Amino acid sequence: MERMIRELEGKPPLPSDEESGSALQKPEVVPQEEVPITGMSSEDCPPAWWQRGEPSGFLDGIGGPAESRESAEAQARLDIAKSIEVGISGADTIRQRETSDKGFEYSVESTIVERVNLSLTGFSIPNVGTCGNQWYARARLNRAEAENAWRSDLRGLDAEAETLRTSIGGKDNKDVFALLSAQHRLTVVLETANQIAKRLPRLTGKQEPGLLRQGDVLAAKQDYESLIRSFQVELLMVKGNKQQAVFDRSLENLLEVRLVAGLGEKGVPVPGGPVRFAFDRGKGEVDPPLNSTDHEGYARARVHRVEPAGNATDTEAVITARLHVADLDLGLPSLVHA
Repeated sequence: MERMIRELEGKPPLPSDEESGSALQKPEVVPQEEVPITGMSSEDCPPAWWQRGEPSGFLDGIGGPAESRESAEAQARLDIAKSIEVGISGADTIRQRETSDKGFEYSVESTIVERVNLSLTGFSIPNVGTCGNQWYARARLNRAEAENAWRSDLRGLDAEAETLRTSIGGKDNKDVFALLSAQHRLTVVLETANQIAKRLPRLTGKQEPGLLRQGDVLAAKQDYESLIRSFQVELLMVKGNKQQAVFDRSLENLLEVRLVAGLGEKGVPVPGGPVRFAFDRGKGEVDPPLNSTDHEGYARARVHRVEPAGNATDTEAVITARLHVADLDLGLPSLVHA
C-alpha cells in the first residue's frame, strides 16, 4: 500500500553526547586497583563502611544495592559528582558518562549553551562487597588531584579561546560556515570554563570569583547570535519532499537540501555545513544520516525501509533535515507542508 512520506523540516540540531563538549583532557585509563571483596551476612547489610564520609582531602560517595559490581561502583562515582553539583546556582542537571575505571565524564545543562562536558579524575574504590545477590561500593575522590586536573583544563580552555579569537578575527566573511563554527565553539569553550570555575569551590573550600567567565560568555553568545542574524543562514528544501512510497521500501528519489547565507535561493552557498537527516515520526534507514554540504551548499541522503510511526491511525512518516552547526535556534524556516 502506498503512503505519504513528508520530509525536510528546517530545525536546529538536537545535541548529542558525541559532539557537545569541550577541549577537556580525558581521564587517563589506568588498571583497576585490587580491592578486596567483602561478603556480608544479612545482619551486616548494608555494611558499616557503606556511608558517605568526609575524610580530610577527599570526597566519598556510595553505590548500591546493585546487581553487579560495575553498577555499584558507577553509582558511587556518580554520587560524588552529584555532591559537587549541590549548591551550584541555576537549574544545572548532570548526565553521567564514565570514561574509565577511575575517570568520570558528565554533562551539565547551561542557560548559555544547552550542554557542556566536564571530566573528573582522582577516583578510587576503597570498599566493595556483596550481600546476597546485591553489591555495595564506596568511591573516593582525591580533592587535590581533581582540582589540579580542572585547573589544567582551565588553562587549556583559555588557550583554545585565544586561538579561536585570533581565528575569528582573521576570517573573511565569505567563509560563512567556518566563521559561525569558530564563534559557536568559542561560546562552548568559554561556558565550559565558566562551569568548571563555578564548581572549583566545591573542591577547594574557598571562593575564587576571578575565575568566572560569565561576562565573556554572554559577549561571545551575543556575537554569535549577531552573526546568525547578519548572515540569515537558511536551509532550503530542493528535492524529495512529499514523496509517495510503499512502506518497508526505499524512497525513489534522493532527499536534497541547500545551505545558503542570505537572499534565499539567490544566497551565497555555504560549503562544509553538516546537515543531519533523521526521522521525527516513523522510522527507516538514512544513508548517510550526517552529510556535509558540497561547494555549492547541497547535502543529499537516500532513505531505505520506511515504516510508519506505529500508531494504527498514523499512515505517515516524517523525516527532517537539520543544520548541525550549533545547539542554538538558527531561525530556520519550516519546510513541511501538510
